[in-house]
Amino acid sequence: MQVNADPKTQQEKPRHGFRKMYLAAIAALSFAVATGMVCGYSASATADMKRKTSPVKPDAGQIAWIGSIMALGAVFGGIVAGEWE
Repeated sequence: MQVNADPKTQQEKPRHGFRKMYLAAIAALSFAVATGMVCGYSASATADMKRKTSPVKPDAGQIAWIGSIMALGAVFGGIVAGEWE
């Protein structure tokens, strides 16, 4: 049995596959960051709307809608995106 130890005859694996993997991971993580920013924005926005100096004066029901509209958008957005695919 012969063992070929010559490094020139061994095939090198392409490294461009790692770039695609890292790009996919960054894209997936950016979606998670965007979702967190959307969820966090409604909390601070409703707190600002409750101030006396705010030009927008929503009542308690409207504030609840502002906080939950992202979840409704996620439900209907998934259905619409599934139909367009």
